[in-house]
Amino acid sequence: TANPSASVVFPDGFRAQAQPCRGEPANGRCPASGAVVSPTEGQVWILVTFEAVKTGDLIAVSGTGADGRGIGDASWPATGNGSGYSYFAFALPGLQPGEYQVEVTRNGQHAATTIFRVEG
Repeated sequence: TANPSASVVFPDGFRAQAQPCRGEPANGRCPASGAVVSPTEGQVWILVTFEAVKTGDLIAVSGTGADGRGIGDASWPATGNGSGYSYFAFALPGLQPGEYQVEVTRNGQHAATTIFRVEG
């Protein structure tokens, strides 16, 4: 699987990691690394795992290309306290070859970053 990103540890213990996956994540794991993908694969999944989340925390995922253009985003409020995971898919058709960055935030503050590369 892809190596998870380094993450920021918040003063209250919250931390998140993100990693690109080929295929839909299950049980908090990637079925295969999505660090390098082809546009013909359809989508790349971003698995976000977190610790010390609190009910109501807003977790967001946002992707950008090397040119700074956004490729999509999503957000969801935490519905419980503790550890867990969620995931989001970015559509690959139409993305140009190159590197894409994905940022995870908690309540608007940077929590983690990961990258994936589209090869054509």
